[in-house]
Amino acid sequence: MSELTEQIQVVARARESANMAKGVVMALRDLWVIENSEALNDEVINKAIVEVEEAKLRELTLAYYKETKEKKPAIGVEVKITHPIEYDANLAYDWAMEHKIALSLDRKAFEKIVEFPEARPGFVTVKDEPKVYIATKLPVEEKKESK
Repeated sequence: MSELTEQIQVVARARESANMAKGVVMALRDLWVIENSEALNDEVINKAIVEVEEAKLRELTLAYYKETKEKKPAIGVEVKITHPIEYDANLAYDWAMEHKIALSLDRKAFEKIVEFPEARPGFVTVKDEPKVYIATKLPVEEKKESK
């Protein structure tokens, strides 16, 4: 038991040190953000400008393609033909059930359902498995100096 008690203290002290280090890093990060706010704002503004200008370039390229059917109208831009698929999910599900293909199990939902014995099929086994949880806050005792 004393080894367990000692290890709790080791973990408590390690967590305390980690939290102190995290606090220092957070304070330094906050200071860095304040000191570099202008550069950070420039980054946000320039990213927004790039998004707007790229959208305009896509629009112009697509318009040119529709007019000429040329897929590579200029260096750096290209039109690629994609094939998006659209369908009614309910009809697709019915089709998959009928053909017994393209089906997958929602494991999370299934495992929630079979937690209840009355809903549990015979092929499901629920075991008792011990698992250790460590409290978030552990009491830190002052380290006794040995003589």
